[in-house]
Amino acid sequence: MSELQARFVKRGQWLDQSEGGVLGRTITTDTRTATILIALLAVFSSLATTHLWNLVTFFIHQFRADGDARDGLFRQQQALLRTLPPPSSILADYIKLYWNWRERSDKALARSVIYWLLALLFTITTILASIAASFVVSNNTIEALVSSEFCGFLNVQPNGSFATWNAIDRGYLSSIYPMTRRLVDDCYLNNESTPALCDTLAQPRIPFKKDRVACPFDSSICVGDDKPAVSLDSGLLDLNEAFGLNLPLKDRVRFRKRSTCAILPYKNHTTVINATDYPPFAGIPLSGEQVRLYLYATMLGQDPDKWANATFYQSLLKGNVSEDFTIRSMVKYTDPARYPYSAFDPSPEMDIDDADVILKYIGKNRVHYGQPVNDPVFSAHKKVTYKSYGVQDEATIYLHDDPGTVLGCTEQYQFCVAKSGKNDACSPLGPLPDSNIPSLSASASPLQMAVLQHVITSSFLFDLSNSDSALASALVRTGGLIREGVPDDQWINEVEGWESQVWAGLQILIPDYAIGAKARDPQADFYVIYPNSTAEKALCGMQKMPKAGGFVNINVFGLAFTLTFALLVTIADICVLKFFIYLSQFRRALAPRIDRWIQDGVLQLQRRAYEAQGESNWVHLNQEIPVTMDRELLDDLPIDLRPRGRRGQVERIGTADSEATFTEKKGVQEKIRESLDITRN
Repeated sequence: MSELQARFVKRGQWLDQSEGGVLGRTITTDTRTATILIALLAVFSSLATTHLWNLVTFFIHQFRADGDARDGLFRQQQALLRTLPPPSSILADYIKLYWNWRERSDKALARSVIYWLLALLFTITTILASIAASFVVSNNTIEALVSSEFCGFLNVQPNGSFATWNAIDRGYLSSIYPMTRRLVDDCYLNNESTPALCDTLAQPRIPFKKDRVACPFDSSICVGDDKPAVSLDSGLLDLNEAFGLNLPLKDRVRFRKRSTCAILPYKNHTTVINATDYPPFAGIPLSGEQVRLYLYATMLGQDPDKWANATFYQSLLKGNVSEDFTIRSMVKYTDPARYPYSAFDPSPEMDIDDADVILKYIGKNRVHYGQPVNDPVFSAHKKVTYKSYGVQDEATIYLHDDPGTVLGCTEQYQFCVAKSGKNDACSPLGPLPDSNIPSLSASASPLQMAVLQHVITSSFLFDLSNSDSALASALVRTGGLIREGVPDDQWINEVEGWESQVWAGLQILIPDYAIGAKARDPQADFYVIYPNSTAEKALCGMQKMPKAGGFVNINVFGLAFTLTFALLVTIADICVLKFFIYLSQFRRALAPRIDRWIQDGVLQLQRRAYEAQGESNWVHLNQEIPVTMDRELLDDLPIDLRPRGRRGQVERIGTADSEATFTEKKGVQEKIRESLDITRN
C-alpha cells in the first residue's frame, strides 16, 4: 500500500479517539510551522524550569533564615542562594564551599551534600521535562486524519449491473492485487524486520489463530484424519486498532473472520475429454488437445448437458509445458442477497448454510522436485531418471502424484457493535451478509451501520477467491525444478498465504473509503456511490493513516499544559516576593525572614561594604535595591578592607519587629576612617 499522499492529510485540529477526549486533542500541521513551535516550546520550557528553580531557592533560603547565629559556611550558602544561581552553579559552588570549609566548620559535608543532591535531582528533572515537552510534537511517522473529496462507497450491491462490477474489477481491484502480494511478502511472511511498506498500515499485519479442526463439510469429502482441515480465525478485531478507524467509543465496531480449508479427494472427481467437447474452453483448441475436468459442483449459467459439473479444467498440453503452479478460485455466496454473484452450486456433501464456500484449484503442471515430497497437496513420489547434459550423466527428479488438487474452504464473518452502557450486540458467525444485518439493525447507530456497510462491501470485494498465487512458486527455479522439495505441511502454508492476502486486501480497501477509489482510478465516478447521509459523510472523516515526513502532530493538551505551567511559574516567581512583603504586614513572623532575603541580596551586601568604607549615605535600606541620597561618586572597594564594627555598635533597621538587619551607630564610620588613615600613613 502506498503512503498517504499529502493532499489527503487533514490540517488543523482533530480528536484522536484512541487517546481519549483530553489527551487525544491533536493539531496536524506542516514541518515549517512545527519548527517555529518547537523553538517556542524550548523557550517556554527553559523559562518554566528557570523560574521554578528560583522559587525553590527562595523557599530554601526562607526556611533556613531563622535569625540564629551561624558560622561562615551557613552565611555563604545563604548568600549564594540569594543570587538565584542555576542548579549547575549551585552544585559547583557548594562543592567549592565544602572544600574550603571542610576543616573550619562542623559537619561541612553533611550540610552540603543535600544541596548537591537537590541541584542534581532538579537538573535531571529538567532534562526529563525537556524530553517530555518534546513529545508534544510528533515529527516522525504520525497518525494523520484523512480528508478527501473523493470519499465514497463502491457500488457492489445486488442491483448493480455487470458493467459496474467489471469496471470495479478492471479499474480498481487490478491496482490492488500487486500491492496485496507485496504486503504478504513484506509484512506477513517476513518475521525478521518491518519494511517501510508495512509502516503505511495502521497495523503491519492482522494476526489470526491457526488450528487443526474437523472437516467443515461432510466428512466424506475431506482427505485426512479426524482433523483434516485447518482453521484461521482472527477473533474479534476492533476496527480502530486493526484498520485505523477513528470511531468514538460509543460507535465502536468489531469484526471477525474465520476461514477453514480442507483437501478434497482427487479420485472419482476428475475426467479427461477432448478440448473441443468442452464449451467453456478458453481459446481455440489445438488438434488433439485434451483437458482434465475437476467435478465438484454445478457451474451456474452453463448448459447442464455440456459438463456443467466441471468446476475447473486444465489443458494437458499446458500442464506439460508450464513451469509454475496454477491457482484458480470459485465462490458460492450463501446469503440470498449475494447469491446472484455466485459461480456454482456445491455438491450435496459441501452444501452448507452457515458459511460461504470457496473452491481453490492448485495445478502443478510441469513443476518437479529434487527429492520426494510428502505434503498431501504437493505429493511427489514418481521417480524419473534421465540423461543429463554437462558434468552429471544422470539426473533424478520426482513428479507429482496427481496433476492438480482442489481445496474446499469456508468463510464466516461476525460483526459486533458497541452499545452505550451495555454489552456489545453481535451477529452470529456465518456467511457474509447483506449490508443490512437484521440482528444488529435495532442496536447499531447510523454511523455504525455505515461502518458495517463499508466493511461488508470490502469483504465482498476481497475474499479467498481473490488470492491468486502460491507461496511455493517462489521456490521454483528455471525449468520448473524445486531442488529442496517443500515441507510436509506446505498446503497449510499456502492457506495461510491466501488468508494473509485477504487481510492485506482489507487493509487497503477499508481505508480507501475515506481516500476514495478515484485516487487510484480516474474513471471511478462510474462505480462510486458518494455519501449522502450524515453518518456516511461523518465516516469520511474518521480514518487515520500513518504519514512519514512533511507533517507533525501537536498534542493540544501537552501544548496547553506546557504554556500554562510556564506562565504560572513565571508569574509566581515574579510576584512571590512582593506577595510575602505584603503578607508580612499582617503576619509579623514573616517579616524577619523577608528582611534577611533582602539584606542577603548582592546589592545590599555591596551597600554594606561601601558603608563600612565610610562612603556615601544610603536610603531604601529595607528594599531590594538601595540607592545613595545624592549623586555621589563611589570608589572601587579595596581588597583589604576589614571593618571592625561589633554588634554592640550597630542599630536595627528594616520592617517592624525585624532583628535581622543592622547598620552601624553614628560614629562607627568615623572610627573606621581614622583607622584606615593611620594604616595608610
